Amino acid sequence: MNKDTFTKNKIKELESLIEQLSSCKIEIDDGYTEISLGQDVNGENLKELLREFGVETDDLDYSSYHNEVSFPIKKGDLAENTVIFPTLDSFWVKASSLDDELSFYIILDGGERVNNEMISFLKPEPIIKKINLFLKWSRLINKIARHSLSDKCIYYVPDQNNGKEVEIIIPSNNLSKIDEIVKIDGINYEYVDELLNIIEVDDVMTSERQSILRVAISDFVDNKCVLTEIIEKDERIYNRYKDLVDLYTKKFSIDKVLSEIESKYIEYTSKINDIVSSTQNKAFAIPGALIAVSALIKADNLPAGLLVIIGLFMIFLITFVSNKLYKDSFDELNASVKISFTRFKILEERTQICSAATDAGDKLDKKICKAKSRLALVNVMSFVMLLVGGVVIYFNNKNELNIILDTIVKYVLQSLINLKLNLLQGAFIPL
Repeated sequence: MNKDTFTKNKIKELESLIEQLSSCKIEIDDGYTEISLGQDVNGENLKELLREFGVETDDLDYSSYHNEVSFPIKKGDLAENTVIFPTLDSFWVKASSLDDELSFYIILDGGERVNNEMISFLKPEPIIKKINLFLKWSRLINKIARHSLSDKCIYYVPDQNNGKEVEIIIPSNNLSKIDEIVKIDGINYEYVDELLNIIEVDDVMTSERQSILRVAISDFVDNKCVLTEIIEKDERIYNRYKDLVDLYTKKFSIDKVLSEIESKYIEYTSKINDIVSSTQNKAFAIPGALIAVSALIKADNLPAGLLVIIGLFMIFLITFVSNKLYKDSFDELNASVKISFTRFKILEERTQICSAATDAGDKLDKKICKAKSRLALVNVMSFVMLLVGGVVIYFNNKNELNIILDTIVKYVLQSLINLKLNLLQGAFIPL
């Protein structure tokens, strides 16, 4: 009987049945159940309630003479979905076949554990709690297992030898084993329920969570163990799982940050290489300047030499101005690098990230310093070409340049003398 079909009225009727049976004497013998009616228990009413909750045999009988209700409990006498179980063993067989806890049940004879008294969902006995705990863990293990058989589950976990097999025995046909081994004070379902909720979530991280739980369990058990051994260590396994998830999450976060650092490093390196490539293109003008200087050595034509000098000056000026812009770009890039990688250091103080951020920042700083040194070298080389060109043209046209310089000097001196005479004459003009 599905628990979803239990309405409030249905539950009240079931509670009424339990109350009536509690005042009765119940005996199970040789495949028959005999219920001696207690005071104020109506036999016909009890009979109808029994039939409603799963006793479907035609031999369900009420004897007013003997004041008892009786019915056989052989196979087929009880409905498939009944909530009435003659013994604890029959309850266990049903629950283990469903691999799930039963929310509503009446066990007519609980056996020696409860002095052959009746057990019901209104007052679960410790053995029922153990069974339910066992079933929850059984369901959980089946969800993370690679291979699930009738009496065992198998999964694999990584180790130093690339993997080991873990075999978990599930004693589904041995209730006494559960009763003897599962010695837990204050039984609760907190840990297994939490793990079930986590594992049953279907998303992209499902396989990772299952893998982490396998490792958490294998940390506390041997390669071959019984499920009850795991149940007894449920709190430790749960805490271990949480710790491993925390480590996994942090590692994932670290890997993500390290990947971002690497991406930033590649981005800035690309920018530096682009600027260096541009400066190299500008530097190609220097060999041309050297060719022009060599041409000056062979030529003694002053006008041609002056044109070459003007060209060399323009090369120097363009190179110097361009490199000044590149230097400013490097300064801005360097400031951006420091801001970016300082953010990484502040974001996470773990040694691995700090080391990666510091290392990447230092490498970029060295690259920028080298690139700026190359800019300075290109400027110097450009100026040297201009200076060499000036020296060459001077020695090739020394006489002509001296005449021109003498003429210029004389002109300047004569202009200064005339200016001085004009000033002196103006001072003696009568008013």
